[in-house]
Amino acid sequence: MLGADRGYDTQDCVRDIRARRVMPHVTQKKHSAIDGRTTRHAGYGVSLCIHKRVEEICGWMKTVGGLRRTRAGSWGRASRVTRRGFHAP
Repeated sequence: MLGADRGYDTQDCVRDIRARRVMPHVTQKKHSAIDGRTTRHAGYGVSLCIHKRVEEICGWMKTVGGLRRTRAGSWGRASRVTRRGFHAP
């Protein structure tokens, strides 16, 4: 199983993932390359719910945790901000 964002929902990417015998759990676009072979399984829905939670955490860290401001900073500062964000109450 490989989870990915909506940007990876292309025919080429899905075909390459399946060629490696991995099930692509990719968020679907309006005209999706993901078909019923993947979406019929309960694990696909669970995977999307967990993906949403992870994205919410990353979004929180950017807005509240101060991670957005580290683009021009050093790796050490980004590491400290990231650790502080994960340990915030």
